[in-house]
Amino acid sequence: MALKPECLRPALERFLAGVFGREGCRLVRLRPLVGGTVHDNWEIEIDGAPAEIPSRLVLRTGRVVGVEESLPATQEYAVLCAAAKAGVRVPQPVAVCADPSLIGKPFFLMAFVEGESQPWKLQRMPEVMAAGDAILEEIGAELARLQTITPVGNHGLEFLMPPPDDAARSAIAEMRAYLDGHQHPHPAIEYALRWLERHAPVPGPLVLCHGDFRFGNVTIAGTKLAAIIDWEIVRWGDPYESLAWFCLRFFRFGRHDLVGGGLGSRTALLRGWQAVSGRVAEQEAIRYWDIMASTRWAVMSLQQVARQVSGGEDSLELALVGLSTAEIEMEALSRIQWASERDAARAMA
Repeated sequence: MALKPECLRPALERFLAGVFGREGCRLVRLRPLVGGTVHDNWEIEIDGAPAEIPSRLVLRTGRVVGVEESLPATQEYAVLCAAAKAGVRVPQPVAVCADPSLIGKPFFLMAFVEGESQPWKLQRMPEVMAAGDAILEEIGAELARLQTITPVGNHGLEFLMPPPDDAARSAIAEMRAYLDGHQHPHPAIEYALRWLERHAPVPGPLVLCHGDFRFGNVTIAGTKLAAIIDWEIVRWGDPYESLAWFCLRFFRFGRHDLVGGGLGSRTALLRGWQAVSGRVAEQEAIRYWDIMASTRWAVMSLQQVARQVSGGEDSLELALVGLSTAEIEMEALSRIQWASERDAARAMA
């Protein structure tokens, strides 16, 4: 069900009055924001709120057809609060509404963050690209702060799926189960899954994973990182998962020479992560999770296009993601080949 501005205004003004404990809160602006394939975002401007509340907010709510892993708005709000408490640069959480009768869906409010998040625009800003490595260091540092949130602790995230005993093998099992029920065979993905299974690392400590940590889910203002956004598919996982996902070739948006997400170097991303985490990145782990990232995105591309062909959501963007599956499969196989050649060279040394 599409949200209609003329219906939202009185309901939201009543909600805001209750949240802030004062009458007279008025919506002076309400408009949809572009971007996002899982959630809808609306910019609202309010008058009459307490001084500590920004006048410009974002209303965020889920769509009828999403992805299976996507958290409902109320749970995503709890994740946002936990990340903010851990010191991660996120939009300020403001309020959450679990009652779907108010505007038709549960929703939450957060501060509007000035800046740009669309990669195709950012890559056309010379000042941003010149500062790419410096911005990546900031992004890596924020990731390290996020990873201070672990399954052991009182973070208010009990609703998340229980942490897996083995993050790599758990991911493999989930992908294989999806492929087993898919109407078409995908032998390249099956091959990659078998390689990942045979080379799975020894399970290590788990951390909170953003789930879609990439260029496009960060907001940049000027030449500085403003916020990490879009927290709807958070889960417990391996620390290297996000480091690899950010560098996935598909998410470099045409700048394949810039391994750090199409923004700069992976070295800069790791430098920021290492400075805050105190860890030295293990190259073998990075190579493994690079292959995992390519394989996971190949499966996710099938899931994304399924939302389009099912008739549940009419989206050209989702259809185009489906067309890229073969390219993503080739990326996974190429990485496996490089890893195999490296192992063979080592054996001969």
